[in-house]
Amino acid sequence: MDASHLPRRIAAASILLLGLSGCSAVQYGAENDSEAPTVPDLSEEFTQEFEAPDIPSIDVPDMPDIPDVTGDGSGSTGDDTSGDDAGDGDDPSSGGEPASALDGLETTGVVVTAGDDYVAAEGEVDAAVTAVVFEDFLCPHCQDLTADTLSQMGDLVDDGTLRIEYRPLMWLARESGDLTRASWAAGLQGAYAEMHTELMAGAIPTSDVSDEALASLAEELGLDADQFLADYDSDAAEQFVEDNNALADDLGMTGTPTSVIGEWVLPGAVDAARFRAVVEAVAAEG
Repeated sequence: MDASHLPRRIAAASILLLGLSGCSAVQYGAENDSEAPTVPDLSEEFTQEFEAPDIPSIDVPDMPDIPDVTGDGSGSTGDDTSGDDAGDGDDPSSGGEPASALDGLETTGVVVTAGDDYVAAEGEVDAAVTAVVFEDFLCPHCQDLTADTLSQMGDLVDDGTLRIEYRPLMWLARESGDLTRASWAAGLQGAYAEMHTELMAGAIPTSDVSDEALASLAEELGLDADQFLADYDSDAAEQFVEDNNALADDLGMTGTPTSVIGEWVLPGAVDAARFRAVVEAVAAEG
């Protein structure tokens, strides 16, 4: 390399390096000969006057007075008797005449009662009203009727208004007949009601209807177990079952439970208020 050209080349490289390092300055500085854009000052408070439009006023009408329904004599008590099953309310469709608990019920046309020697009964034979209850010990609705309804009729039985005659049937299974015979055998020792309650409560499971289980239950009720079993196995016990089934057929019974109160047929596991209302209505008829 010719040494005489070296200083010139070093000077040219120096000028090139200076140009590269100052690119931004050249762009906005001497070569452009222009000023950098001015950035507005946003630190000043921004205010703008705003006027809300006028909102017209609306007159709200006064609310009507609400009647007092607290039952203090100044208003209605809220009692609705239009669907009163018990028959102690007014029926608006009949011009205000009291509705009867017997409305809509069918009749047998005859009053069905057994004699005073009928052991499957509660109450006096000369009670004002006799209710004949057709049932099956294995029927869950019959169990409900016993536990929830008939159990609340004790006052009517005690005051001579009601006599309940039970007509247990052999409808659902052979065991129904066995339990029917057991209830009758207990009745011969004056404990029909107690045995009836126990059997309806499931004291003897369907899978354990045996002489041993029935005798054990009889002893728990204070009965003579040997006499109980003898009566349970007798022809008279079997006749009790047959007579009940025959009476149900004669009256056209199609399901259990069905109660015949006087001559009025009250089907199903009705509640205590409904059952009582029908008894009292029949008693009032005389």
